[in-house]
Amino acid sequence: MNRIVTLACALFIGFFTLMFSLVMVVPLAIIALITGKKIERSFKQARFNATNTSNKNTVLEGEFEDVSR
Repeated sequence: MNRIVTLACALFIGFFTLMFSLVMVVPLAIIALITGKKIERSFKQARFNATNTSNKNTVLEGEFEDVSR
């Protein structure tokens, strides 16, 4: 009798775990697709901006300190 109760509990917990993971994977996949597209667009935009402006700027902004002494 003890084995049957343990088996029933194990099957219930296993089934619940599988169903919960299936319920969670659908929203996570949708969020990942949306976020992935946003990141891909921002990388393309940053790459486009970097190639257009990198040739024009030759001066680094900041303080100057002579280190040749």
